[in-house]
Amino acid sequence: MIGKFVDVEITDVYPNSLRGKVVRTEDEMGLRVAETPESVIARTRKENDLGVGYYQP
Repeated sequence: MIGKFVDVEITDVYPNSLRGKVVRTEDEMGLRVAETPESVIARTRKENDLGVGYYQP
């Protein structure tokens, strides 16, 4: 599931991790028709020369 959108129900919470079960995958959501994960990240996540992130709509 790396590089894919999924809906997850969180079932357990631990100090440094979360456990959950997959509710639905992007195939069931129909997301790839509109946008890929890479296009969302490229559009919303920007960093300056120091590596500080800022939002650019």
